[in-house]
Amino acid sequence: MRWLVLLYLVLELWLLIKVGAAIGPLMTVALLVASAFLGVFFIRHQALGVLFDPERLMRENNPEQILLDAPLLALGGLLLILPGFISDAVGLLLLLPWMRRRVAHRWAGRVVPVGRQQGMRDGVIEGEYTVVHRADDDRHLPPQ
Repeated sequence: MRWLVLLYLVLELWLLIKVGAAIGPLMTVALLVASAFLGVFFIRHQALGVLFDPERLMRENNPEQILLDAPLLALGGLLLILPGFISDAVGLLLLLPWMRRRVAHRWAGRVVPVGRQQGMRDGVIEGEYTVVHRADDDRHLPPQ
């Protein structure tokens, strides 16, 4: 595993040197800084926005896909923040919806749903619930 990390670092450095020689060091640094800003944008506005917007989860037809998109968007943003063109390329690929669906599909095949572990059948969980209204929130009260 160590040699794989070392190989990755050597390839990133080699590619940085090659790109710097081709387009100039100032332009290379500008590309790296731009990709870092793009990564921060996607982490703040896309990945975290998905997790902290429960109304969006209720509106969507496939909330599982959205919950799988958020960590993949965050990973793509993190890879864009890391300096290097290989990590930027992988990060940009993770920002593409079709690539996220493909990666999420592979992840979903390895994850065992919690309900299945507890013997849940047909996706039905029996239970009781109570609707509680806050006194200062009249959005959920019927009109009078």
